[in-house]
Amino acid sequence: MASVADASTVGDAAMALAASGYIITAFGGTGDNGFLLVGTRVQGDTTPRPPVVNPENIGEMLLEGYAVVGYVSNACILEE
Repeated sequence: MASVADASTVGDAAMALAASGYIITAFGGTGDNGFLLVGTRVQGDTTPRPPVVNPENIGEMLLEGYAVVGYVSNACILEE
């Protein structure tokens, strides 16, 4: 399952995938063009997989055993 989001909705998109049982396995994009999140799950498994979105301290998150799949910091959208 894939989800497309902009800088203001990327956290919500990650939460929606996780709430449906998807583990986010790929992430990419830019603030200007949007972000693509790819989720993978076992067929029929809908157990929520709560992600950590917007952590204040990534080092602490890594020590707790989380894997960083995507990281967005100060994504800005350029106006033309």
